[in-house]
Amino acid sequence: MSTSVFQILLLLVSLKLQASGAAPRLAKPNCPETCGNVTIPFPFGMGAGCFFEEWYQIVCKQNNTVILKKIGLRVLNISLPDGYVDGMINISLPVIYSNASRGGDVRAARVSLEGSQFVFSQTRNVFTLVGCNTLATVNTTQSAFVGCRSRCAGTNTNFSWNGSCSGRDGCCQTMLPLNLQGFSVDFKEEGGHQGCKYAFLRSDFTGLYDLKLNETVPVVLEWGIANNTGYGDELIQQAKIPTYPSVCHTQSVAGSEMLFTRCYCLGGDGGNPYLMEGCRGDAPQPQSDCAETCGSVTIHFPFGIKAGCFLDDWYQIECQQNNTVPILKKIGLRVLNISLPDEDADGMINVSLPVIYSNASCGGDGRGPLVSLKGSPFVFSQKRNIFTVVGCNTLLTVNGKESAVFGCQSKCAGTNFTIRKYSACSGEDECCQSSLPFDLQGFGVDFEEESGDEGCKYAFLGSDSGVYDLRSSDKVPGMLEWGIANNTKYALDLIKQGRGRYNESFYCTRFKSLSSEVEGIIYRYRSYSVNSGEILSAQCYCRKGYHGNAYLIGGCRGNIFHAITLGI
Repeated sequence: MSTSVFQILLLLVSLKLQASGAAPRLAKPNCPETCGNVTIPFPFGMGAGCFFEEWYQIVCKQNNTVILKKIGLRVLNISLPDGYVDGMINISLPVIYSNASRGGDVRAARVSLEGSQFVFSQTRNVFTLVGCNTLATVNTTQSAFVGCRSRCAGTNTNFSWNGSCSGRDGCCQTMLPLNLQGFSVDFKEEGGHQGCKYAFLRSDFTGLYDLKLNETVPVVLEWGIANNTGYGDELIQQAKIPTYPSVCHTQSVAGSEMLFTRCYCLGGDGGNPYLMEGCRGDAPQPQSDCAETCGSVTIHFPFGIKAGCFLDDWYQIECQQNNTVPILKKIGLRVLNISLPDEDADGMINVSLPVIYSNASCGGDGRGPLVSLKGSPFVFSQKRNIFTVVGCNTLLTVNGKESAVFGCQSKCAGTNFTIRKYSACSGEDECCQSSLPFDLQGFGVDFEEESGDEGCKYAFLGSDSGVYDLRSSDKVPGMLEWGIANNTKYALDLIKQGRGRYNESFYCTRFKSLSSEVEGIIYRYRSYSVNSGEILSAQCYCRKGYHGNAYLIGGCRGNIFHAITLGI
């Protein structure tokens, strides 16, 4: 079967699975999924044909104790990886004692995972020694070792869970090396203390308590699928299909190289990335018959016209006047253009905003109507708009968020409105301007006349910094920035899917994009500083070399070079 035919069949099965309401299975079909309260996801399994190979074979004993058969260790929990956490197995590992009175022999037996796709987690475990005046070394390979030395004045080695374990209190601890698969322990007594010593690997949630009466302690293993297997290659190829919601690579969440392939699903409904077609993406996809234009305006998802074509009510477009005039239905504003974000510009909606007049003769009442985007994933663009007042001897106050205000004051000798389009608008020439605050979502306007000038004044928020006579008009173009509301599961899924160097096609961020201009060159960067603030929506864009719509699963398509490189 050709690669292209395989990809088409896989896509059809995946879409059918997404459309069904059944919960995704984690085990292979007709295989038990739990033992006691432990979920057993494939490649682990119980019974012939239910596990990938012998390292993943689980034995469920009559008392619901879960045993990883080849290693002989008790399993406390198995977790699948996601975009933030590696796949983990919590196991119960024996405490290692120093002498025969507790079952030890000064050199403890080797614990080995060699040959498996498991490693002792470097980030989730620590090696701990309890005992006075003792050196314990953890032998990891033929020539490499790590260890620690504990000292104390007495022989008491009872510790509370919050002990400091500093090396000077009868306890010491050390980190593990990366990708540790086996170790043995040597105890060396120093200073003549012959009491019982013990050592153990422990997970980072296990406290420091007296383990002389305990035989085992929880430890965390990281796991995956062997890089050099045919099945591992199939999982990697499956993840490269643009419309399939999974990621496979050989890097840990921390960025270090792993000995095996790690896969995870991108959709909020989860699933099992180690099963073919095991991931269920829950990202909304527009219907195939969605209109892509209204008049001359292109309608990009998450915007849409008919039911099933837009993400939620905020993005619904109503195409009026014989399908030529798009209206952002929930806000009631005419849409002039919708642009997708890219690496150099935020996503923008050009809308038609009302001009606000000062009195009844102009069509106003001295207090402009409130324009509100509150609750939406849209904000008035701070850098693409400016607020302008035209009129003599007028103080205009714009009421923004809660108690915050901004505005400007215009002055002139007479009342004649002869403003030129490219007037300086300095405040001394019948015109003044003010920049907008960050993340503005609503405003109202108050006009205050000074020096008895009762002529017609008007104000507008607009994307054109030019000033001209708008008394005969009632609309002006303005710019909204947009994205996906960043407190939604869909936004978090997009961010998880797009963030990281392993995803070459697109990127998502929840933080404000800033730009600066130096000698005519615009430098664009993503700011994580407190001063920039976090925007109200997640913005996603296709990376350079890719094109399309980053708000759709598989929406960013590469050029021929990228497709060949990725094996698509």
